[in-house]
Amino acid sequence: MIIPFIIPLFPSRYLFLKIINYLKNDFKNIELGIPCNNPYMDGDVIKKIYINILKKYSLPELIFTIVKLFYNCNFKIIIVIYYDSVIELGKKFFYNFVKFLRIKKIIFVDLPVIYLKKKINLLKKYKINLICLIPINLKIKKILNNIKIFKKIKIYNIYFCGSNFTGKSNKNIVKSCKKLMKIKKKFKKINYIYGFGVKKKKEVVLLKKFFKNIVIGSKILEFFLINKKNSFLKFKNYLKKCLK
Repeated sequence: MIIPFIIPLFPSRYLFLKIINYLKNDFKNIELGIPCNNPYMDGDVIKKIYINILKKYSLPELIFTIVKLFYNCNFKIIIVIYYDSVIELGKKFFYNFVKFLRIKKIIFVDLPVIYLKKKINLLKKYKINLICLIPINLKIKKILNNIKIFKKIKIYNIYFCGSNFTGKSNKNIVKSCKKLMKIKKKFKKINYIYGFGVKKKKEVVLLKKFFKNIVIGSKILEFFLINKKNSFLKFKNYLKKCLK
């Protein structure tokens, strides 16, 4: 399953509505990135977009826009947010927003495991599942240890970040994916997602053999930064190719 990553009101209100209307036809799941003033864990494309969006709109404005646009949508939304932004919005405000939109999955980009433990009971109250990030370039032993910790605190959604992994030769991609297959055999009940840095169509084809869920973000958003004339068409065509 291909999961597009989009950012509220990017590249403009009009085009964002157009993007949503297109995605409704072919995609059940989307990742929705909530902008942050200091997106230090993101790549250049996302950083640039987040900073520019927050020059135009405040965080509460973006949240109310999301509620308005997605309340009657059938998308399963995964919220991607820095915990700094949760603090800025107010915890109660944020969790009520999540509850109101019936969001079931959240990624806190900047929270290490020790802090995630403290959030588990609160998230259970709102019936939210945490998705935890693991960099793909870690040694397998460390990845296995992380997954063991996540299982202990009842986190069953693992998101492999591949910014240091994609862009390599096909041979290296397959080699790394085969290692991950060993991990998947040990932890069968875990739901695995792959994202961060997926750019080329050939990468998507290879990753589909190993992952049910692949997130594509900066690549599709980049079209709106580089070529504004045909940006929507390129965005649409790229995703269509990925679906094949």
